[in-house]
Amino acid sequence: MGNDTIEIFLSRTTLRQIEVIVTLHRCGSFTIAAAELGMSVANVSRMSKRFENNLGVKIFAGDKRRSVILTEAHTIIDCLAPLLEEIKCAKIGLREVLG
Repeated sequence: MGNDTIEIFLSRTTLRQIEVIVTLHRCGSFTIAAAELGMSVANVSRMSKRFENNLGVKIFAGDKRRSVILTEAHTIIDCLAPLLEEIKCAKIGLREVLG
């Protein structure tokens, strides 16, 4: 993946899309991930597709009941999961500072 592709991916991808992908990876199910995120299964599916389109790489195989992360995608999600945790910690810190 070239630098231009990475920059395009980063400019088009939302924090919520990353949260959806990481949660799908952890849960292994669109239904369970949707419940955990407080979203509909359709929205989780739509956001995961947008993420894949932004990246230009397929992440999951399967259906709405069960998703399997593709082998190539593990590295991508392993890079994004810690970033998501850091952002969550930053949000908590900002809430404390800003009241």
